[in-house]
Amino acid sequence: MTARGFTLIEVLIAITVASLVLVLISQTQRLGLRAVARQTSLRHEGADLRAAAASIREVLAHMDPGTRARPLSPLASQTRIVLRTRLPAAARRDGLAGAGGAVTAELVVSGKTLLLRFQEPEAAPIVLARDVAGLELSYRGGDGPDIWRSTWAIEGNPRLVRARIIPADPGHAPWPAIIVAPLRLAPVD
Repeated sequence: MTARGFTLIEVLIAITVASLVLVLISQTQRLGLRAVARQTSLRHEGADLRAAAASIREVLAHMDPGTRARPLSPLASQTRIVLRTRLPAAARRDGLAGAGGAVTAELVVSGKTLLLRFQEPEAAPIVLARDVAGLELSYRGGDGPDIWRSTWAIEGNPRLVRARIIPADPGHAPWPAIIVAPLRLAPVD
């Protein structure tokens, strides 16, 4: 009775095939893990974008035009706006508040960070978004033709404010424009 075993060639072929199968399995798993990580990153980016857009909308919607005796107008250019407004809900929860939650704040890009800086009361700025190349603001309303303007120098609030946030990474999808109608346009008594 003779025992027949595997030849050296058969063993090498079996090891090679098994190695190829293991490499395919590991590469498929690695690709799957990368896809999950990318999807999680995109989901977090989307949540960050929504939170920043909500804060910007709230700040711009609650611009304070002041009173007839003491009118306030936003100091508004194409790249920044300084205004009297109500704090965003997240900041109120964090305990920042002036009189009745009102603050004088600046919406501006510093470095590659979109900030809401506080001038009155003094407080640490709120980071709204990172990896931002710029902020483009435009304003609509007032006297004259009904067009978008790059600055606002008219008493009271503009009828509409448009904010465009430009991502620092040119390959990143652009943010959608945020268009807000302030709740109060003119000073009140």
